Amino acid sequence: MIRRLPSLLLVLTLAIIAICPGFSQMTMGVVSWEASLTGANAGPGITTKGTGKAVFGLDFDKSTVDITIDTKNLQGAQKIELRMVKAPNDVNGPVVFTIYDSASDGPLPEHLIKKVTGADFSAVSALVSNGKGAVAVTTKAHPQAEAAGLVKMVKSYHQM
Repeated sequence: MIRRLPSLLLVLTLAIIAICPGFSQMTMGVVSWEASLTGANAGPGITTKGTGKAVFGLDFDKSTVDITIDTKNLQGAQKIELRMVKAPNDVNGPVVFTIYDSASDGPLPEHLIKKVTGADFSAVSALVSNGKGAVAVTTKAHPQAEAAGLVKMVKSYHQM
């Protein structure tokens, strides 16, 4: 009986996998950091139709941050900045990294992708991963910020 135990366990495992179709699939957790960009988040009295979403993908093995920004109705955008949060819900802290600058990057596309590497990786990844980052879109009409949002961790799960 003891000699047959490994074979019996193998048969039982295979039977469970056959009976439960989802049992053999692995679920992988994915963590990203996102900010919802709105006028309400930018500060009191900001009324705008401008909105956006910023997504940060951190790859510590390659020392890169992939930033994706999608915006709508933000006319005259001048800069998109990653700022340090110094107090709860404060999006007006010091600028740590400029994601977009109209002076050097031209008109703001609705879908912007930026890769951060080198020395900037350390500053950006530390701020984002520690929950101390905010994204702000400045415009001609609102030079402090027309749309902004706090960067927050988002967990999702995918079947493998």
